[in-house]
Amino acid sequence: MESADHVLQILKIFEAASGQQINVDKSSVFFSKNTSSLLKTELCQRLNFHEANDHSLYLGLPNIIGRNKSSIFGYLKEKLQNRLQDWGNKILSKDGKEVSLKTVAQTLPNYAIGVFLLPLNLCQDLEKLMCKFWWRMDSKKERGIRCLTLQGQMVSSLMDDSGNWDINLILDVFDNRDANLILSIPLDTRVQDSWYWRQEKLGCYSSTQQTQPNSGFWRKLWNPKIPPKVKNFLWRASTNCLPTKDLLRSKRVQVINLCPTFFFLT
Repeated sequence: MESADHVLQILKIFEAASGQQINVDKSSVFFSKNTSSLLKTELCQRLNFHEANDHSLYLGLPNIIGRNKSSIFGYLKEKLQNRLQDWGNKILSKDGKEVSLKTVAQTLPNYAIGVFLLPLNLCQDLEKLMCKFWWRMDSKKERGIRCLTLQGQMVSSLMDDSGNWDINLILDVFDNRDANLILSIPLDTRVQDSWYWRQEKLGCYSSTQQTQPNSGFWRKLWNPKIPPKVKNFLWRASTNCLPTKDLLRSKRVQVINLCPTFFFLT
């Protein structure tokens, strides 16, 4: 009981120094398994605290960690899944999804990771949930974005005999969002079809620039410790996905041939 009196004295000193009062209702005492029931009762009565059970939490984390860590920390997966499900009901752009994941979703398990070593399968499940939220097109469907187009398919298969978009076919194959984006692309039948070399930015083959294995390049791109948004930008620039005027003109999109900054012909 002397130790309990010392604890009460320390708490009173803390209250006097900080100007804050201990909330007795939210305070609890955690005992080891070797403590008798009689001693637990006497200490709780002396401190005016209740006993913490096996499922009690401290700063949102469990006090007791058993062998089955996956079930104990399963609430992290449920919390992240509920948060992503709420976002799925909203129409978010790619940038909106990225901001939501970095500012909220990735910070949920940070404190738990800083205190405990989480199971590998739980970390993989959390990563899968975030990747699924990033790539999927519709919150109500499990179907995700196709990273690669089907081999052998051409744009002409989506056009009718007159050279215009086959509206019925596009609406039947794609969802409403993608169909509207495709139909908004102008078709210029006055320009003749030409060969396009996919490995070069300008579409022209050059014997001086041979195609090299790019596995080392991608490792150099993803390994540096730089902000994720910079990596995302470098990835889009490396795969020639940035909507530059040169790229838009190669896709037959009518744009003004003037640099918006220096106002000279591009």
